[in-house]
Amino acid sequence: MNERTVQRLNTRRRQVLELEKDLLSMIQARSAQPLIGEQVEGRISGVQSYGFFVEVGESRVEGLVHVSSLNDDWYEYRSRQNRLVGRKNRQTYQLGDAVQVRVINVDVLRNQIDLEVISQGSKGSTEPESSAPESSELLPVALSER
Repeated sequence: MNERTVQRLNTRRRQVLELEKDLLSMIQARSAQPLIGEQVEGRISGVQSYGFFVEVGESRVEGLVHVSSLNDDWYEYRSRQNRLVGRKNRQTYQLGDAVQVRVINVDVLRNQIDLEVISQGSKGSTEPESSAPESSELLPVALSER
């Protein structure tokens, strides 16, 4: 075999592998179509600055909860901790958390599944609050003479 034939065969092999991967993604997306509008429980499988990915359904297909759909707070991405943290309510979304989501849309051709968080109480975990007392509480004051 000459070098040119080997290169062509390798190119064809890469194309076949890419097609297989695309076909698998399309099958997974199609399996999520019956879930449109339904509430499902999933597990966070990835966190990015633009949102987090959740595995849903029996086929464990991944969908995206975009940060723009998290209307209750402004979320910051903390890359070292691999999580999103709310500025005001301190809610966190991190890898492995169980969340309740609704499947909004499934685009089979783009292999894209759009999700939204539906339950305020079950979303993510809450970071520990600071131990600073609230402003409405009276604090003991000690006076010293000089």
